[in-house]
Amino acid sequence: MVTEQAVKRLQDCSGVVADDLAAHLDSSPIGAVLTPANVAGTERFIELGLPHSKHEMFTYVNTGTVNSHRYITAGETLPSPCMDVPPECSGRSIAIINGSYRPEYSDLTGADGQIVARHLGDVVANDRLFAGDLIRSIKNDKDVFSAINSALIKEGVVIDIVENAITEPLFIMSKTGGINEGAVTTPRLSIRAGENSRSTVIIVTDHNQPDIFTDSVFEITVGAKAHMDLYMIQPGKKIKKGEFSQSFTRLKVVQNENSYASFVGASAGSPLLRSSVEWRLTGKGCKVDYKSLSQPAGADVAHLFARFVHTAPECESDIVIRNIVRDSASVSTDSTVIVSRGAFGSVSRQLVNNLMLSGNGRADTKPNLMIFNDDVKCSHGATFGQTDPEQLLYLRSRGLSERRAVSVLTEGFSGVVTDAIKVPSIREMVAS
Repeated sequence: MVTEQAVKRLQDCSGVVADDLAAHLDSSPIGAVLTPANVAGTERFIELGLPHSKHEMFTYVNTGTVNSHRYITAGETLPSPCMDVPPECSGRSIAIINGSYRPEYSDLTGADGQIVARHLGDVVANDRLFAGDLIRSIKNDKDVFSAINSALIKEGVVIDIVENAITEPLFIMSKTGGINEGAVTTPRLSIRAGENSRSTVIIVTDHNQPDIFTDSVFEITVGAKAHMDLYMIQPGKKIKKGEFSQSFTRLKVVQNENSYASFVGASAGSPLLRSSVEWRLTGKGCKVDYKSLSQPAGADVAHLFARFVHTAPECESDIVIRNIVRDSASVSTDSTVIVSRGAFGSVSRQLVNNLMLSGNGRADTKPNLMIFNDDVKCSHGATFGQTDPEQLLYLRSRGLSERRAVSVLTEGFSGVVTDAIKVPSIREMVAS
């Protein structure tokens, strides 16, 4: 009955998105374990409505391309992955192919029982607390594409890092390939790092198949006194001129008391790439070091919408965002630090740097602070610039070609981010 009501409400909406969501929900098997999540996502989509450029989350996004896309989920025939696992992660890898968790291509034999991966449906069916938290998360999420992911998901993966574990790096590959043009894939990943654990998690998203829309949601909880190094890498595109793909990612992180998280995100470019980040410091004394690097080229478009929320006392956030814009590419950064009334003693530093390598590129940057108490130390800033002519002249005088000299300067600019990656093969992947 609840499903029928949601379908009826969708049918009252207009547009291909509502039509496709209604068709998906109407065809869901009766009693399917993820149906409550599909219904919650559908209702949230109806509440939020289609995105538009006047909405703060989509100010710089061409919403016409996403609103006209058909939301037809990928079929059941899934290819085997071509997945190069870094040597540092041998025996600790997870495969997500076209949004589906593939245990047959995953390997946790080297995790010594400290890392456990299960299908999302199995966890929802057997853990009422998790199931309730999932529905609440869906209902409270302000990102409409997170709602669409929830409305469409058929499965996902939940990864638990056990309490007091000290793990070697875990490699997660989320890959798209071998499916019909126009399909939508909805990867859903939940990671729970137990109290006092020490972990390194590497997520590589290879979602550059032409004419595919990938709508990912990654939810991560860092337990009290836990330490996590998190790397999210989007490698170079495989899209030919004239082809198009869309990759949207929603990252939601919650840190508990006295936890520490370091984050490095790096993207090499995509016809339309959007990252939406919600990072919540909910326990006293937790800290995050957040660094990201975006390098769009050609006619690529890259958007970052990020919110860092201090809700507990004595928390610290250090945010460095660097963009390198080539050719006629465009990049936008909308980042805000929010310090709540009870978050006394908060410290936050936020800096966005844009390096423009072409007169045809564009960068839009909007760093913000929203502070609701007086006991804070917060700063924010942004810079725009080109390569320094004097530095170029010096390098040319040392025998370097102009192209190599520019490369040396851009490597120095990006090194603030890439040098923070502690896994050598991943650092080399990003730097190359």
